Amino acid sequence: MILVMKFGGSSVANKERILNVANIIKEKIKDGYKPVVVVSAMGKTTDNLLNLAYEISKNPPKRELDMLISVGERISMTLLSIALNDIGIPSRSFTGSQVGIITENRFNNARIIEVKLNRVVDCLNNNEVPIIAGFQGVSIEKEITTLGRGGSDLTAIAIAIELNKRFGNVKCEIWTDVDGVYAIDPRIKKSYKFDKINFDMLIEMASFGAKVMHSRAVSLSAKFNFPFYIYSSFEKGEGTMVGDFLEFPKLKSITQMDVVLIKMKHNDEILKKLTSNDIQIILFQKLSNEIILVIKQSDFNQFRNLFENFESYHNKKFVSVIGYGLANSTEIHSKIIKYPIEFLTISDLRISFLIDSNLFEIVLDDLISNLN
Repeated sequence: MILVMKFGGSSVANKERILNVANIIKEKIKDGYKPVVVVSAMGKTTDNLLNLAYEISKNPPKRELDMLISVGERISMTLLSIALNDIGIPSRSFTGSQVGIITENRFNNARIIEVKLNRVVDCLNNNEVPIIAGFQGVSIEKEITTLGRGGSDLTAIAIAIELNKRFGNVKCEIWTDVDGVYAIDPRIKKSYKFDKINFDMLIEMASFGAKVMHSRAVSLSAKFNFPFYIYSSFEKGEGTMVGDFLEFPKLKSITQMDVVLIKMKHNDEILKKLTSNDIQIILFQKLSNEIILVIKQSDFNQFRNLFENFESYHNKKFVSVIGYGLANSTEIHSKIIKYPIEFLTISDLRISFLIDSNLFEIVLDDLISNLN
């Protein structure tokens, strides 16, 4: 059976972690699998490279940013291939462009339009383990592109789906620093872990702050009804299976993201500038002569390079309560509205609101009792 394995940045953060990943792959081969491996950049490599670029220029060209940050995954893939060859497992490393991850001609957040994989198939036929740089591809105009933060998940899922079309019976595993999907980020608060979770639920969680998976990767899996698994490379465990499962009404997860509230005078070009620069709009409200925006804290440096004359309010959290049947849950509504929240939005799958960061722990503790 072909097994696509994706290892995140924390899993390959240093020499010891890379050697650990090599041993995990070795055990999978002993179990009879043919691994195809996708890797992220080591630890904080991408963040460090971006910080350096913005220290040099307030507005670095997007093309050059993609050329710069694509090197992180190339470092990981070559070191892991060296580690595998050293323990007697033939391996070759490839960039996204070398294996045929073809994208639209868009920098920093490109979408995949075709997956070729001829060199991956050649490796498998030669009993070699292909190690592929995640997060990147090549555009139809032969430019190096990246797929957006967390894009290595997308690389792995796209490769797994394409291999499954060709050979069938392909399995995909996402290896990270947590042993599955939790109701609340375990780095923030202890909570229960899902043995299995529905595509739709994980898409909502990933879109609104859960860092365990890339939302576009989960959406792609859902489109092709292709289940996958999430495991920890740090400890043994059963992990979480992601697929198409029947769910019952109940609060399932609480996610959060650090955001900035922005107020500025109305300008017809605002939305165009935001979308063309891949700044995610969390909330947008147009008043008579004023616009109120909520964007991710991580996008603020780019925002202030695009606009002048605005007010910004930091230390804010955008909290999302995710589950089924939430639109009619008066119990959950009553707990939320007793706090000084802003911009409440309600749907059957999600209740979201803005709150000061110093109130997040209090609200979280109050809502935990409703988790299923």
